[in-house]
Amino acid sequence: MLRVKHVFASYLAKELSQRTTMRML
Repeated sequence: MLRVKHVFASYLAKELSQRTTMRML
């Protein structure tokens, strides 16, 4: 589960770094 989240976060961060950061925080 952790690996999936990491990959998903990395992909989202590349496409929507701003939205990913806001969602992560």
